[in-house]
Amino acid sequence: MQLSNNAKIGAAVGCLLVAGVILYFTTFNDMVGSGGSEKMVMLCTNPKCEKAFKIPYEEYAKIWQLQGGNPMTMMSPKPIKCKFCNQITALTATECPKCKNVFIEPMEQRSIEYPDRCPECKFSQMEEDDKNSK
Repeated sequence: MQLSNNAKIGAAVGCLLVAGVILYFTTFNDMVGSGGSEKMVMLCTNPKCEKAFKIPYEEYAKIWQLQGGNPMTMMSPKPIKCKFCNQITALTATECPKCKNVFIEPMEQRSIEYPDRCPECKFSQMEEDDKNSK
C-alpha cells in the first residue's frame, strides 16, 4: 500500500506533535515544576456532543499514559473521555485566538505552511508571527 504525499505529511506532523508533547512533559515540566496554568484544548468528536473543554497538560499526559500511550505507535492523537458525554471521543484541538472557534487540525492540511489556520475566520497565529518577524 502506497501512501499519498498528504498522508505522509500528516503522519509526520502527527509524530512531531507527539514528540513535542513528550518533550514538554519530560523536560520542560521537570525544569519549571508542575502547577502551571497552561491548558490543552479538547474537542469532542461525538456528533451528539461536539463540546470543547480545557484540561491541564499534566492531566492530559496522565490520561494518555493510563490509556497505554506509546509514542512509537501513536501516529495520530489518541482520544480521551469527554467531560460532557463521557465517551472516549475528545481529541486535542486548537482554539483560534481571534474568533475563539475550536477546531481539530486535519491530518491532510489545507495549508501545509500554517496548520493552525482557523477554518472559520482563516486567521493563523503562525502566519502573523512570520509576518511580524520579517
